[in-house]
Amino acid sequence: MLWTSQCYFPLSAKSAAEAVSAFVALIQRVVDCITQDVVHVSAGGYQPAGQPHTVLLNRGRPSRLGGTPPVLFDLTVRYQIVPTGGGRNVWAIKTVEYIYSLRDQADREFLAYHWHPTEGSRMQSPHLHIRDTALSRGSPLGKAHIATGPVRLEDVTQMSVDEFGVRPRKAAWRQTLAESRMASADLLR
Repeated sequence: MLWTSQCYFPLSAKSAAEAVSAFVALIQRVVDCITQDVVHVSAGGYQPAGQPHTVLLNRGRPSRLGGTPPVLFDLTVRYQIVPTGGGRNVWAIKTVEYIYSLRDQADREFLAYHWHPTEGSRMQSPHLHIRDTALSRGSPLGKAHIATGPVRLEDVTQMSVDEFGVRPRKAAWRQTLAESRMASADLLR
């Protein structure tokens, strides 16, 4: 099942470029909390196109954050510019992919939040990668509480089978999980 984004940024704007500028300003405002580096938009990224555009922090180079030991941060957000409202000049920015990565002082990734729901991608829902470097002695993850969105029991059950080779006890286990997701959809809102 394809996980779809509910991450729209509806903006009243005279142009798509104004909508993108507001979206980028929002991202910049957030990253300003941890770095003075600037976010940049890919070439042509202020106009609607058939392919997604990209926002990169620090032109794709890791940003050095404060802390002891120092932490590096990468940000990539892909988006589409979507016209909304017939005849009215209202635009929305739809996030279609993101990668947020934390790295150690040797530039080794230790934690990464991903969402890349493209065709052919094995994992199309938002997910977290914990790299081998995170398991080393002195890793910043030793006592960290890792942020996630709500985690459904169905997702942990499916991950156990798909990622860790757990053998399901029922032949129709995927159907059972799908039915449970539908039945409990309102619980996470």
